[in-house]
Amino acid sequence: MIDWQTADEKDNQGFYVQRSINGTDFKDLTFVLGKGTTSNQSSYEFIDEEWADEYQLHGTNIWDSAWLLKPNM
Repeated sequence: MIDWQTADEKDNQGFYVQRSINGTDFKDLTFVLGKGTTSNQSSYEFIDEEWADEYQLHGTNIWDSAWLLKPNM
């Protein structure tokens, strides 16, 4: 299971969960909807049926800004 938390969110559309089998090339697995704008902590999770050594989250907001995160595994 891949899980992650946010302390708060502003205009968050959500997160692309990405997997890599070689640690370099990442491919989208799914998109997890964000909470939009909230001052509350939010928790997310995704279960990958095919486990890999490397995951990352590609977050995006309504302004098409993006960021990368490394989730807890």
